[in-house]
Amino acid sequence: MKNILTLFFAIWAVTLSTVSIADEKKESPADEPPKMSVDEKCQAPKWAIAIGHEEKWKLHNGCSDKKED
Repeated sequence: MKNILTLFFAIWAVTLSTVSIADEKKESPADEPPKMSVDEKCQAPKWAIAIGHEEKWKLHNGCSDKKED
């Protein structure tokens, strides 16, 4: 009987510690990156501008009113 109680206590302790660790790892709202405005979101990266694909990048990212051919 003593072994069963010891086993039950050990399982309970492991379960409790696992649940508390999982709760600590959840992201809080403060950990989220700041929301970007539409203008910042639709600014093409330098590499897209450098290769002449600024409009195509905007089109693929939903920032252009033009239709793709």
